[in-house]
Amino acid sequence: MADPALDIATRLQNNGLGTIGVDLFVSQVAPDPPDAIFVVPPYGGLPAQRVLGGATEIRFPTVQVRVRRTSYATGYTAAKNAYAALQGANISGYMFCEVLQSEPIYLGTDENGWHSWSLNVRLTYQA
Repeated sequence: MADPALDIATRLQNNGLGTIGVDLFVSQVAPDPPDAIFVVPPYGGLPAQRVLGGATEIRFPTVQVRVRRTSYATGYTAAKNAYAALQGANISGYMFCEVLQSEPIYLGTDENGWHSWSLNVRLTYQA
């Protein structure tokens, strides 16, 4: 069974962008380390489509990847690297992986002055 958020986190780890459980997390809330990437579990997405007479379903989950860094420059680089690792990626078990915007979205700074970016990623798989 597909686990879109974990599969995206694994793709990022395999591309050298972090280590799951250390500075790369699957979580709905920001982890403690300031220099971290976290993948929000699936939210929304397009409706599933029944194919082959309804025997098979094509699903389109969307996950959000958030990059946070203490430095704007290193954060922007990390967000761009995450984009490059995900856009058009060939991830086992998925038909497509696409980032839904052409650049990481800068979210500004939080109360600690840490910079954040966001990428929204749509996956396509057959269930």
